[in-house]
Amino acid sequence: MKQRIIAVAILVIALAGCSSIEEDSSYKPPRLFTGVLELNFAPSDSSDITKVSRGPIACFGRTNAAMSPYKDLGIDSKATIITSSGLTVEGGLESSRLRNDVCVMSYSVEKIPWGDGPYAVFIGHRSVPEQTDTTLQSGAQLYIGK
Repeated sequence: MKQRIIAVAILVIALAGCSSIEEDSSYKPPRLFTGVLELNFAPSDSSDITKVSRGPIACFGRTNAAMSPYKDLGIDSKATIITSSGLTVEGGLESSRLRNDVCVMSYSVEKIPWGDGPYAVFIGHRSVPEQTDTTLQSGAQLYIGK
């Protein structure tokens, strides 16, 4: 019985100590945003654009030719953003549309931490110029080709 009383007393003291721990109220989770990338893809040879009309996807890079330099711009191509602290965030092709001989491919990348730029940007295996959080949020315009 005496041991039980001692065990309860130790438990009460331990719990009392836990309630006195203060939380760090200065921590604020990072603000996250969705980045939008519009790739204006205009190869010198228009046969390097695959034209389809399947839902929101109208065009993408020619992926069925073994030697095509645009295999990485297919329907399943990814946009990758690397923050200045090294976090990697990835998104995919949301839609595309044809404008004359230009295929405009729109990518969306979610959960990018605001203020962790400049951001390295890759579409497929291609790096494009670094972007700011403001530019990514409002829609970065990128160009490949003519």
